[in-house]
Amino acid sequence: MLSTQLLEAIIRFYGNPIQQMLTAYLEQSIGTLLRQQSVLQAEMTKALETPMAPLAEMARQNMEMWAKMQASMLSAFSPQSATDKGERAEKPEKPEKPEKPPRPEPGRRRG
Repeated sequence: MLSTQLLEAIIRFYGNPIQQMLTAYLEQSIGTLLRQQSVLQAEMTKALETPMAPLAEMARQNMEMWAKMQASMLSAFSPQSATDKGERAEKPEKPEKPEKPPRPEPGRRRG
């Protein structure tokens, strides 16, 4: 991970008064690098998940809308009885038999 030149320079600082400063600098640098890496990974994960979530929601809404539209089209074209529509099917009343006109009495003329 570290180049040979960098490792040689670190080893040369061993026992030198600058060793403490170099140690603190390397610890802080590596700590910052690890934090930045975590933040970057979290952002990448969020970026990859987030675009898919709205697309999945749009697909779900489209499927619901399609199902409603299909159901309404089918109900418009399929014959339904009055009872299917929630209305009471009323039976038509039987018409009363028309009364026969009275027969004329024999011997009388119609006029």
